[in-house]
Amino acid sequence: MKIKKYAGKISIVGRPNVGKSTLMNKLIKKKISIVTNKKNTTTDLLLGIHTTVSHQFIYIDTPGIEINQKKYFKKIQHAILQSKLIIFVTDNIFWNKDDQWIFQLIYNTKIPFIFVLNKIDKLKNKEIILSYIKKIKYIKNIIPISTKKKKDIKIIFNFIKNMIPSSQHIFEKNIFTDKDIKFSISEIIREKFMIHLNKELPYTFQVKIESFNLHSNNEYYIKSYILVKNERYKKIMIGINGKKIKKCSIQSRIDIKKILKKKIHLFLWIKINK
Repeated sequence: MKIKKYAGKISIVGRPNVGKSTLMNKLIKKKISIVTNKKNTTTDLLLGIHTTVSHQFIYIDTPGIEINQKKYFKKIQHAILQSKLIIFVTDNIFWNKDDQWIFQLIYNTKIPFIFVLNKIDKLKNKEIILSYIKKIKYIKNIIPISTKKKKDIKIIFNFIKNMIPSSQHIFEKNIFTDKDIKFSISEIIREKFMIHLNKELPYTFQVKIESFNLHSNNEYYIKSYILVKNERYKKIMIGINGKKIKKCSIQSRIDIKKILKKKIHLFLWIKINK
């Protein structure tokens, strides 16, 4: 018997640091999008693809939306408009002006959406959640979750599954993202530096994979440049006696090895981007 197919793009949108990337990683059961507690961790649209026998979920992780920072707005808007479903994520029970602006943007598209109230594990008084939901009862499909709990991820997954339209699958079943392996490696390296960088450093540095080779000894040799604005930022990235770049290199190798399943030799250089 022929199995009916379902597929569609699902944009995950919200303010910075509300847990969009973590949610996508949990839904596809793979770490595709990097996660830090810093703003502007996600700077580009990133697809995370989860395929079952009948369903193909094509999640789009988007940069955080802020009214006063519209750098990524056009690409986010493009992602939203090509979606069959939108997941609107927030992490508190008091909307600010950014939340309201995002909600209005979504509402105007007439595209079905799910409202996800994330990080409820941080609320001591859970009764506040109920009163909050009553206040916004005009919004359907409100789901309070904690991405730390598997049962919560399963609840939102079932919601999504029931809202995806009938359609042929777009990607092969063994494809998990639209980015190549070099992009994934560069993002891992960027994640480690963002985690360990001081707040005074702008997170506008770039990671460039110069070479990526599998040698005859069946080990990978990867050479990467981290491009920064000036000499001062270069010193910050390297750290005292090279401690920061060494720490980031070690942690990057651990995560890259998990992807490539082979021994890794990673060489990092900090370079001023002229």
